[in-house]
This record gives sequence, C-alpha cells and structure tokens, in this order.
Amino acid sequence: MNEAIRAVGIDPGFRFTGIGAVGLEPDGTLTSYGVRLSETFPSKDKKFRKTLDDERRARLHYEEIVDVITKVKPHVIGVEAYTIFDPADVRPQVRTAATILEPLSKNQQLTLQRLCEPLHWQKFVSAVHEVEDAKSRISSRGWGGAAKTMLVYGMTLAAAYAVNVPVYIFNPSDLKKRVGKRASASKSDVAFMLQQRIPNLKETVESRLKAKGKHEHVYDSTGHGLLALVEYCKHEGASKYGAMAG
Repeated sequence: MNEAIRAVGIDPGFRFTGIGAVGLEPDGTLTSYGVRLSETFPSKDKKFRKTLDDERRARLHYEEIVDVITKVKPHVIGVEAYTIFDPADVRPQVRTAATILEPLSKNQQLTLQRLCEPLHWQKFVSAVHEVEDAKSRISSRGWGGAAKTMLVYGMTLAAAYAVNVPVYIFNPSDLKKRVGKRASASKSDVAFMLQQRIPNLKETVESRLKAKGKHEHVYDSTGHGLLALVEYCKHEGASKYGAMAG
C-alpha cells in the first residue's frame, strides 16, 4: 500500500450533521483527517416561508457534505442509517397481526364467536393496547422533524453516490457493537474507543469544536467512516491491510 486509504463518515441530521474523515496510513496506523459539524438554525424572519427555510437549511448540509467529499477524495463513504420508524413501534403491530393470524392459520373456518373466546380475546386486546401505546410514542416523536432528517439522509446518500465510490450504511447499533464492543455502549464509550484506535482524534475534535455537547456527532461520523474503512479493506483483500480487516 503506497498511499493512505481514506474514508468519510457522515451522521446525518437536520439540526446537526456530523462529518468525519479518517485514513489508514501505509504503515498501518489510523489518522483523523479532520471533523466538521454542519449546524443550521431556523430563520428569524417570520415572513420567510417555512418550506423555503427548510430547503435552505437542507442545502447548507448538502454543501458541507459535498465540500468535505471533494477535498478528502475518499475511497469509501460510511453513512449512519436513518428511519422514521423505531423497531419498538413496529413490533406491537406485528404481534397483533400474529395474534389474529395464528388461530386463522390453524382453522380456516374460524368464526367471530371463536375469535372472541376469553383466552384469545384477552391476547388480542392486550396486543391492541400495545399498538395504541406505540402510536402515542410515534406521535410524540414529531413526524415533521423526522421527515426533515430523512431528507438530509437522502441527500447524504445522493452526494455519496455521485462520486462513484463504495457506500456502506450502518445502524447506530453497529457503532455500539463493533466500536464500543457491546450493545449497551454509550456515546462516551464509543468516543473513548475511537480515541484509542485513532491517536490524533481527540485533539482534532477538541480543536475543532469547543462545545463538548456537540462532540458526539463528529465522533459518530468518524466511527461510521472507520467501519466503512474496515469493510472496504475486507473487500479489497484482507492480506493487504493487516489488522484493519479484523
């Protein structure tokens, strides 16, 4: 390997989008090439239409992402996945469907009276209550904000696909398990483990961002970049990149 293998990681969000660049050097060490936090605020001009303001803010994130990709020229890009639906919100609905379908699958002649027998009816009502609880959680999460974050996520993928390099999408749980080493790893656990693997990362983050409350976004993005780097090395040939393929 005569040159560093570079990766850009992106943690998309509508208020904050974290961007981190990391490289595997020819000697096998990892280096942070920089971090950036793209931050947008709503317009204070009350006459400015909300839809136009949202478009303005989304464009700012897109331009920051494109600028980093253009400057770093990564071999691979890692992106944190985003979905409006939380699995915890969907499971109750799946259980409700299973509750109804289970007796139907055993007896196609099942009557409404049989469906309402005490034992089955109690299971059914319990499942419906779970769905109602899930619906209230979804409502409280805020569909508007979720949709806007989804917009930034889509634009992130578009910017990544446009440069024609491999793109890997990771769940937040991948970062916890593979970098933090356990499913229950906290944000600080992940940041600490990244600091151990990338010697100059802590200094890079602290010199770039003075507010510690915002560090998590660039640590997460750097982590996704690292995971993308690992996957890239695996597919390019483990023997060439030593421990990175592990």
